[in-house]
Amino acid sequence: MKIEAMTEKYERWLGDESRIRGRADAVCFPGSFEEACEAVDHARRSGLRVTPQGARTGLTGGAVPEGGLIVDCQGLKGLELREGPALYAEAGVTLEQLHAFLRKEPWVFPPNPTEESAALGGLFGCNAMGIDGQKTAPWVRKLWWLTAAGAVWEISRGSYIFDDSGCALPEGGRLSCETFESSGVLGGLVAVRQMDLIDFLAGSEGQLGMALAFELELAKKPDCAWGVLYFLSTDQAAMALCRAVAQTENSGSVTVMEYYDRAALSLLSAGRQSTAALQELPEFPQGACAAVYIELAGDDPDVLEGALFEQLDIFEGLGGSEEQTWAASERYEIDRLRKLRHVVPELANGKIDSLSQAVPGLTRLSSDLKGPAEKAGEYLEMYRGGIAQRGGHAVIYGTAAQNRFHVNFLPETLEERAECEALMAEWAARAAADSGQIVTENGAGLLKRELALRFVPEAVKRQIKTVKEALDPEGVFK
Repeated sequence: MKIEAMTEKYERWLGDESRIRGRADAVCFPGSFEEACEAVDHARRSGLRVTPQGARTGLTGGAVPEGGLIVDCQGLKGLELREGPALYAEAGVTLEQLHAFLRKEPWVFPPNPTEESAALGGLFGCNAMGIDGQKTAPWVRKLWWLTAAGAVWEISRGSYIFDDSGCALPEGGRLSCETFESSGVLGGLVAVRQMDLIDFLAGSEGQLGMALAFELELAKKPDCAWGVLYFLSTDQAAMALCRAVAQTENSGSVTVMEYYDRAALSLLSAGRQSTAALQELPEFPQGACAAVYIELAGDDPDVLEGALFEQLDIFEGLGGSEEQTWAASERYEIDRLRKLRHVVPELANGKIDSLSQAVPGLTRLSSDLKGPAEKAGEYLEMYRGGIAQRGGHAVIYGTAAQNRFHVNFLPETLEERAECEALMAEWAARAAADSGQIVTENGAGLLKRELALRFVPEAVKRQIKTVKEALDPEGVFK
């Protein structure tokens, strides 16, 4: 396999959707496990640090190289349906390719991260989750993992579990480290007692090795589904709808509950002319200051219909009417409504790109904390109040019932960006105090690594260092 020196030809391999630019000495494109092993062996012999890459769709800079060798895994494209039901899929397969492969099958891969062009290796690397709140790792029942020593581990779920002092390893050795009751503010790298080795490696963001392939557990496609977008006149009404729906008798049918604030709706309206996905939808109703998108799925149409009418009653009790709802029952219609979740950050990124032409140094900045579910309303007020007090610009969207909001900042000056960073630190301190998470569905990457580590206990920092020294003593991976 050829190792290519970095030239202008490979300029786009130096960044991802975070808009951070890195540097590298070389790049390679393995098309097999053997070639991926060759790449890591070459890096180790040459003293180059490896940065694994997938489709570079990440939002926090996890794929941005800081020197060394880029190992682009997009050539690993194997796909095979297996008994179980399960799907063998290599790390370079995109979510879009996986969905297309399963389209005529009665099965579905339940995690649904927003970016269809994302590669599975990258999704596993940050343990991505999507609009339905399901993380990638729990659906991996077997993992093929390339270590810093150049070996490929085949790890079956349930075979290697962390206890009080560490975890046995596939090579026959043992990883000895302190373990904890929970992962705390981080989304990865923390050894939790009774954690599967697969789940531990998920979210390690290319620091301990790299995923080459997966055997993914599949689930039966539901017979029926509904997607309903409710438009509301206030944030308070939107949050009241989310709370009430979560407490209904048929709440188990709800698979998605996504909130959009007024700024997000305004951004979508402004982007209509330039965005094909928005042109497929009607104009938003007049006076809409917030929206909540809810999906229901199941095999009993009567149960779903009952749940839907229950929601409509709640909505009408909050002052809503049928004219302020969009409903969809066909898959293609539901997908149109789901795309709003992808378009909001896409338009926010586009706006930052435009602003950065006039103000060099402006880059993407976002917060996606997770706090206690019962404090979702408090957190939303905290976000809105902080933005207003600092005179900032931002859009807010996310899973309201789980208190997992995304705040995408849109700073217009470097001074405003600094204010936004200060806000993020304040909010992160609140989440840490509430035993929440600072790193959730997008990973820490380069954007959030320093912030997250401020709130990590010293014992956890020692454990992370111990694991790195044990699994990658020569520092082959970034």
